[in-house]
Amino acid sequence: AAWASNQEFIRTALSSAPCGTPPLVVHVDDYLGHQQDPVLGELQYNAALTQLTRWYGTSFVSYADAVRDLVYADTAETTFSAPWPKQKDGTLKVDVHFGAAGHQAIAWAVAFAAMDAAVDYCGDAAHPADSAAA
Repeated sequence: AAWASNQEFIRTALSSAPCGTPPLVVHVDDYLGHQQDPVLGELQYNAALTQLTRWYGTSFVSYADAVRDLVYADTAETTFSAPWPKQKDGTLKVDVHFGAAGHQAIAWAVAFAAMDAAVDYCGDAAHPADSAAA
């Protein structure tokens, strides 16, 4: 489902080109998980978006990739993720809403990605012969 719906969105956006130039498409992944039992299930959306953005040349910023190792290493961590409190039956409570620090980290990840894209774009514009040969 994640693959098909996002591919349709990207194709629709890129083909719209209201001003003759396709719009800038940026996906921001802030989903860390604990919605599914298997870890691979948690990474399906990320894997689909990573591949789609490579194929279509769009942008993908993943806050989740930046903090995943910290969060998965310690499920008691609440700086970058939602609390994972255990319920009476021992299972973890499902909650995807994290606090202010997580939102600030997302803002920093998006800002870094924007600056990185600008530097790449300006570098390519400054050396058109070098970028054409690549």
